[in-house]
Amino acid sequence: MRKAMICAATLSGLLTTAFVLLFTLWGQDWAETAAITAGTVFYHFAVRLAAGAVLDNWRPGDGPWFRVSEKEKRLYEKMKVQRWKGLMPTYDPEKFNLRTHTAEEILSSMRQAEAVHEINIPLSFVPLFSSFAFGALPVFLITSLLAAGYDGLFAILQRYNRPRIEALLSAIEKRKNRKEAGT
Repeated sequence: MRKAMICAATLSGLLTTAFVLLFTLWGQDWAETAAITAGTVFYHFAVRLAAGAVLDNWRPGDGPWFRVSEKEKRLYEKMKVQRWKGLMPTYDPEKFNLRTHTAEEILSSMRQAEAVHEINIPLSFVPLFSSFAFGALPVFLITSLLAAGYDGLFAILQRYNRPRIEALLSAIEKRKNRKEAGT
């Protein structure tokens, strides 16, 4: 997924540049539309890559923001997250591999991934400001809503899965305590 996102950002950035040049040098009207489209695509990919890079080494604690309530768990059951979670791509599957990482490291990666997606949600609406210069508010609004919704699904996924890792950590801790107590 990482390579695909980097390729999409690079390609859309190059296309934006090419279409801006076509429009600027030869006044091709279609090139303006293509530049706006490619530029919006570039923004959505680049901002997600940037947010992930900025938070890459951040290791969040277990503050109240990351606690999943029982009410929230029931909501996720109603949303049938269990059914569609396997269909979602993972940006960096290695960060969630129990063979190479401890449960604590995976839990931290899950919190970090959630934070990245939650930061991306409001950033998805920045292109709306382009509608002042270019018009086409409905197009910018639709792409912003779709991008925010997509990030919302990933945030939900992290929040849905996290209690399972927390339960695993709790079981490991209980086993360790029983061993130390000699029972």
